[in-house]
Amino acid sequence: MAEPDVSELIARLEALNEAERMLWIGDGTMRALNGPAALVRQREIDDERERVRAELRARTTPEMWAAALADLQEDLQRIGFVPRLFGVGFLLLMLLFAIFSWFHGWSPLLQAAFVVTPVVTLVCAFRVTAHVRGDVLVVRSYLRTQEISLRDVSFSVAPYEGLWNTYRGAEGWLGGNIYVLVAWYADSSSQEVKATVCFRRTAERIARRLDDHADMLRDLATGEN
Repeated sequence: MAEPDVSELIARLEALNEAERMLWIGDGTMRALNGPAALVRQREIDDERERVRAELRARTTPEMWAAALADLQEDLQRIGFVPRLFGVGFLLLMLLFAIFSWFHGWSPLLQAAFVVTPVVTLVCAFRVTAHVRGDVLVVRSYLRTQEISLRDVSFSVAPYEGLWNTYRGAEGWLGGNIYVLVAWYADSSSQEVKATVCFRRTAERIARRLDDHADMLRDLATGEN
């Protein structure tokens, strides 16, 4: 039996996501639209997106869900690339300092620090990973592992604010191109998942696919009840 065509629905979702993105600039301030008008438009986008997702879920077969989960896991493998990229850049910069200090006869301990510190940072960056295990998103950061239940959560993205861009978000030297996932819980609280730092379009795609997977889990739970 041929699988249902959902390409039109996916295109509508992508258009809605782009419309939502255009409502906001990187630091969270509204664009030229005034606040109330933009909030009304945001609600319209949210309502339309929920209708499209409901129709998409109704058309999706188990095989398509499995393929969607595989795509999500593949996207999650991209998490960790940016920290490693930063780590390599930091290592190269510190090696230049080490060479400079060696030519000028600085303390051997200082020279060692210029090398050891970035090496440790780069090694820790290879710990940064993410994957979905059942109904849980597992995110490993430099020093700890975080688990987020997907049954009562939704995701958005926000500009990265951290050590690598001096905590300035979209105003930092990265220019707002690096984003993190934000988990929104049923009680309206939110949490930035710092270890998920990645490029903006990748973050948006992961957030969308995590929401779709969470919707599937809720549908399955409703069916079981």
